[in-house]
Amino acid sequence: MIAVLLVGAAIGFVNGFLAAKIHIVPIITTLGTMTIVRGLTYLYTGGYPILGSSESFKFIGSGYIGAIPFPIILFLLNVLFWQFILSKTELGRYSCAVGGNKESTRLSGISADRYQIMTFVIGGLMAAMAGIVYASRLNSATPLAGQGYELDAIASTVIGGTSVSGGEGTVFGTLVGVLLLTIISNMFNLLGIQVYVQYLIKGVIILAVVGVDSYSKYQK
Repeated sequence: MIAVLLVGAAIGFVNGFLAAKIHIVPIITTLGTMTIVRGLTYLYTGGYPILGSSESFKFIGSGYIGAIPFPIILFLLNVLFWQFILSKTELGRYSCAVGGNKESTRLSGISADRYQIMTFVIGGLMAAMAGIVYASRLNSATPLAGQGYELDAIASTVIGGTSVSGGEGTVFGTLVGVLLLTIISNMFNLLGIQVYVQYLIKGVIILAVVGVDSYSKYQK
Protein backbone atom coordinates (compact mmCIF):
# COMPACT_ATOMS: atom_id res chain seq x y z
CA MET A 1 0.00 0.00 0.00
CA ILE A 2 2.89 2.36 0.76
CA ALA A 3 4.34 1.57 -2.66
CA VAL A 4 0.99 2.36 -4.30
CA LEU A 5 0.75 5.71 -2.51
CA LEU A 6 4.31 6.58 -3.52
CA VAL A 7 3.63 5.65 -7.15
CA GLY A 8 0.48 7.80 -7.11
CA ALA A 9 2.43 10.75 -5.69
CA ALA A 10 5.19 10.20 -8.27
CA ILE A 11 2.69 10.25 -11.14
CA GLY A 12 1.22 13.41 -9.67
CA PHE A 13 4.69 14.95 -9.59
CA VAL A 14 5.21 14.10 -13.26
CA ASN A 15 1.87 15.71 -14.11
CA GLY A 16 2.73 18.80 -12.07
CA PHE A 17 6.17 19.11 -13.63
CA LEU A 18 4.77 18.85 -17.17
CA ALA A 19 2.08 21.43 -16.39
CA ALA A 20 4.23 23.89 -14.41
CA LYS A 21 7.62 23.63 -16.12
CA ILE A 22 6.82 22.41 -19.64
CA HIS A 23 3.57 24.43 -19.74
CA ILE A 24 1.39 21.66 -21.13
CA VAL A 25 -2.31 22.34 -20.51
CA PRO A 26 -3.06 20.48 -17.23
CA ILE A 27 -6.10 18.54 -18.46
CA ILE A 28 -4.13 17.32 -21.49
CA THR A 29 -1.26 16.33 -19.20
CA THR A 30 -3.47 14.27 -16.91
CA LEU A 31 -5.38 12.63 -19.76
CA GLY A 32 -2.09 11.72 -21.44
CA THR A 33 -0.51 10.19 -18.34
CA MET A 34 -3.78 8.42 -17.52
CA THR A 35 -3.66 6.72 -20.90
CA ILE A 36 0.01 5.78 -20.43
CA VAL A 37 -0.52 4.36 -16.93
CA ARG A 38 -3.61 2.44 -18.04
CA GLY A 39 -1.59 0.95 -20.89
CA LEU A 40 1.18 -0.07 -18.47
CA THR A 41 -1.46 -1.63 -16.21
CA TYR A 42 -2.79 -3.72 -19.11
CA LEU A 43 0.76 -4.82 -19.97
CA TYR A 44 1.49 -5.80 -16.37
CA THR A 45 -1.76 -7.70 -15.78
CA GLY A 46 -2.32 -9.01 -19.28
CA GLY A 47 -5.83 -7.59 -19.04
CA TYR A 48 -6.82 -9.97 -16.23
CA PRO A 49 -7.77 -9.03 -12.66
CA ILE A 50 -5.40 -9.87 -9.81
CA LEU A 51 -7.31 -11.54 -6.98
CA GLY A 52 -6.51 -10.84 -3.34
CA SER A 53 -6.57 -13.11 -0.33
CA SER A 54 -5.62 -10.92 2.64
CA GLU A 55 -8.37 -10.46 5.23
CA SER A 56 -6.58 -7.47 6.74
CA PHE A 57 -6.47 -5.76 3.34
CA LYS A 58 -10.18 -6.43 2.80
CA PHE A 59 -10.94 -4.51 6.01
CA ILE A 60 -9.97 -1.21 4.33
CA GLY A 61 -12.79 -1.45 1.82
CA SER A 62 -15.32 -3.61 3.65
CA GLY A 63 -14.55 -3.38 7.37
CA TYR A 64 -16.53 -1.65 10.10
CA ILE A 65 -15.58 0.31 13.19
CA GLY A 66 -18.66 -0.06 15.33
CA ALA A 67 -21.61 0.48 13.03
CA ILE A 68 -19.75 2.77 10.61
CA PRO A 69 -18.00 1.39 7.48
CA PHE A 70 -14.26 2.06 7.56
CA PRO A 71 -14.22 3.63 4.04
CA ILE A 72 -16.72 6.26 5.27
CA ILE A 73 -14.50 7.08 8.25
CA LEU A 74 -11.44 7.33 6.00
CA PHE A 75 -13.37 9.52 3.55
CA LEU A 76 -14.61 11.94 6.23
CA LEU A 77 -11.16 12.19 7.83
CA ASN A 78 -9.70 13.13 4.45
CA VAL A 79 -12.43 15.74 3.89
CA LEU A 80 -11.74 17.37 7.27
CA PHE A 81 -7.96 17.22 6.88
CA TRP A 82 -7.81 18.67 3.37
CA GLN A 83 -10.41 21.34 4.11
CA PHE A 84 -8.17 22.44 6.99
CA ILE A 85 -5.12 22.45 4.70
CA LEU A 86 -6.99 24.42 2.04
CA SER A 87 -8.40 27.09 4.34
CA LYS A 88 -5.90 27.40 7.19
CA THR A 89 -2.43 26.74 5.79
CA GLU A 90 0.03 28.44 3.49
CA LEU A 91 -0.14 25.50 1.07
CA GLY A 92 -3.90 25.88 0.67
CA ARG A 93 -3.94 29.67 0.33
CA TYR A 94 -1.08 29.81 -2.14
CA SER A 95 -2.51 26.92 -4.17
CA CYS A 96 -5.78 28.86 -4.54
CA ALA A 97 -3.79 31.95 -5.49
CA VAL A 98 -1.92 30.02 -8.19
CA GLY A 99 -5.22 28.68 -9.51
CA GLY A 100 -6.71 32.17 -9.62
CA ASN A 101 -3.79 33.92 -11.30
CA LYS A 102 -0.46 32.18 -11.52
CA GLU A 103 1.46 35.12 -12.96
CA SER A 104 0.37 37.61 -10.30
CA THR A 105 1.17 35.00 -7.64
CA ARG A 106 4.66 34.59 -9.08
CA LEU A 107 5.18 38.38 -9.19
CA SER A 108 4.21 38.50 -5.50
CA GLY A 109 7.36 36.52 -4.70
CA ILE A 110 5.66 33.14 -4.27
CA SER A 111 7.10 30.02 -5.89
CA ALA A 112 4.05 29.40 -8.06
CA ASP A 113 5.50 26.34 -9.80
CA ARG A 114 6.22 24.61 -6.50
CA TYR A 115 2.67 25.03 -5.23
CA GLN A 116 1.19 23.99 -8.56
CA ILE A 117 3.28 20.81 -8.54
CA MET A 118 2.25 20.13 -4.92
CA THR A 119 -1.43 20.17 -5.88
CA PHE A 120 -0.77 17.51 -8.53
CA VAL A 121 1.23 15.41 -6.04
CA ILE A 122 -1.65 15.55 -3.56
CA GLY A 123 -4.11 14.65 -6.33
CA GLY A 124 -2.02 11.64 -7.32
CA LEU A 125 -1.71 10.56 -3.69
CA MET A 126 -5.48 10.72 -3.15
CA ALA A 127 -6.17 8.89 -6.43
CA ALA A 128 -3.85 6.11 -5.24
CA MET A 129 -5.66 5.95 -1.90
CA ALA A 130 -9.00 5.70 -3.72
CA GLY A 131 -7.54 2.86 -5.79
CA ILE A 132 -6.49 1.01 -2.63
CA VAL A 133 -9.99 1.30 -1.13
CA TYR A 134 -11.58 0.23 -4.43
CA ALA A 135 -9.29 -2.82 -4.80
CA SER A 136 -9.86 -3.75 -1.16
CA ARG A 137 -13.64 -3.55 -1.53
CA LEU A 138 -13.61 -5.83 -4.59
CA ASN A 139 -10.75 -7.94 -3.16
CA SER A 140 -9.14 -7.70 -6.58
CA ALA A 141 -7.22 -5.28 -8.76
CA THR A 142 -8.50 -4.96 -12.30
CA PRO A 143 -7.13 -2.81 -15.16
CA LEU A 144 -10.71 -1.74 -15.91
CA ALA A 145 -11.12 -0.13 -12.49
CA GLY A 146 -12.00 3.55 -12.50
CA GLN A 147 -12.86 3.88 -16.18
CA GLY A 148 -15.30 6.75 -16.58
CA TYR A 149 -14.79 7.98 -13.01
CA GLU A 150 -13.03 11.08 -14.28
CA LEU A 151 -16.41 12.34 -15.51
CA ASP A 152 -17.94 11.83 -12.06
CA ALA A 153 -14.98 13.57 -10.43
CA ILE A 154 -15.33 16.60 -12.69
CA ALA A 155 -19.10 16.72 -12.24
CA SER A 156 -18.85 16.47 -8.44
CA THR A 157 -16.33 19.26 -8.08
CA VAL A 158 -18.14 21.55 -10.50
CA ILE A 159 -21.53 20.95 -8.85
CA GLY A 160 -19.83 21.61 -5.49
CA GLY A 161 -18.87 25.12 -6.55
CA THR A 162 -15.28 24.70 -7.72
CA SER A 163 -14.48 27.05 -10.58
CA VAL A 164 -13.04 25.38 -13.67
CA SER A 165 -10.89 28.48 -14.24
CA GLY A 166 -9.28 28.01 -10.83
CA GLY A 167 -8.93 29.93 -7.59
CA GLU A 168 -12.33 29.04 -6.10
CA GLY A 169 -13.69 25.98 -4.36
CA THR A 170 -13.77 24.08 -1.08
CA VAL A 171 -13.47 20.45 -0.06
CA PHE A 172 -16.80 20.69 1.78
CA GLY A 173 -18.39 21.99 -1.42
CA THR A 174 -17.00 19.01 -3.32
CA LEU A 175 -18.44 16.71 -0.64
CA VAL A 176 -21.87 18.24 -1.26
CA GLY A 177 -21.33 17.77 -5.01
CA VAL A 178 -20.44 14.10 -4.50
CA LEU A 179 -23.56 13.51 -2.39
CA LEU A 180 -25.82 15.27 -4.90
CA LEU A 181 -24.35 13.33 -7.84
CA THR A 182 -24.73 10.06 -5.91
CA ILE A 183 -28.38 10.85 -5.17
CA ILE A 184 -28.97 11.66 -8.84
CA SER A 185 -27.26 8.42 -9.96
CA ASN A 186 -29.27 6.32 -7.49
CA MET A 187 -32.45 8.01 -8.67
CA PHE A 188 -31.59 7.14 -12.27
CA ASN A 189 -30.99 3.50 -11.30
CA LEU A 190 -34.27 3.27 -9.36
CA LEU A 191 -36.13 4.72 -12.34
CA GLY A 192 -34.47 2.20 -14.65
CA ILE A 193 -32.80 4.82 -16.84
CA GLN A 194 -30.14 3.34 -19.13
CA VAL A 195 -26.48 3.97 -18.37
CA TYR A 196 -25.97 5.66 -21.74
CA VAL A 197 -28.72 8.16 -20.94
CA GLN A 198 -27.11 8.78 -17.53
CA TYR A 199 -23.85 9.74 -19.27
CA LEU A 200 -25.81 12.12 -21.47
CA ILE A 201 -27.49 13.80 -18.50
CA LYS A 202 -24.20 14.06 -16.54
CA GLY A 203 -22.59 15.73 -19.53
CA VAL A 204 -25.45 18.23 -19.76
CA ILE A 205 -25.13 18.96 -16.02
CA ILE A 206 -21.40 19.65 -16.37
CA LEU A 207 -21.90 21.94 -19.37
CA ALA A 208 -24.74 23.79 -17.65
CA VAL A 209 -22.86 24.41 -14.39
CA VAL A 210 -19.60 25.32 -16.14
CA GLY A 211 -21.50 27.56 -18.55
CA VAL A 212 -23.17 29.47 -15.72
CA ASP A 213 -19.83 29.86 -13.92
CA SER A 214 -17.97 31.01 -17.03
CA TYR A 215 -20.71 33.39 -18.16
CA SER A 216 -21.03 35.02 -14.73
CA LYS A 217 -17.27 35.60 -14.65
CA TYR A 218 -17.38 37.00 -18.16
CA GLN A 219 -20.11 39.44 -17.11
CA LYS A 220 -18.02 40.57 -14.14
